[in-house]
Amino acid sequence: ASNQVCFPRYFYQSLQSTTIKLAVTPQPRANNEPTNVSASQFVAIKVEGVINSASSRISPWRSVHAIKLTLNSTLQQPVASQAAALKEGKDPNSMMINQCIEKECSPHNDFFTQQFLIHFPIAGTHQLFISARLVDEQGITWKSDAKTALNIKAFEDGQNRASATQANRPSTSR
Repeated sequence: ASNQVCFPRYFYQSLQSTTIKLAVTPQPRANNEPTNVSASQFVAIKVEGVINSASSRISPWRSVHAIKLTLNSTLQQPVASQAAALKEGKDPNSMMINQCIEKECSPHNDFFTQQFLIHFPIAGTHQLFISARLVDEQGITWKSDAKTALNIKAFEDGQNRASATQANRPSTSR
């Protein structure tokens, strides 16, 4: 009589955990404070990241070939002068309320960087959401929990930028 030796299931399995940490520039001076930009200019959003892979085997069975970064911009609060025109659909920039840009980059030594050039033609508060996904050597895309958010306050050219920056400066009293 012969008996088969049964190996536990976990003997053949190995777990791999890959995490991504993101850093976004420009950063506000204080938390929950929007970054002020002119509505007539493009803004460069720089995303930097570090990939950390942990595997129970000596070499990971899935390596990161590329990173897909997605930037979603949503207009939260338009300026009162443009809110009525947006509701009526008369503003030619109404197509720019929600923007989505996707870029792919290759990591070097578990580090990657990518820039987005984005325009906020409608004055108001915009919220940016940046998320990252992994692409392995077979081209399969994997979800990750790497997400970050950034608030941008676009002001019209007619507004005085000094008044926008005065609100952010701490007052000094003697």
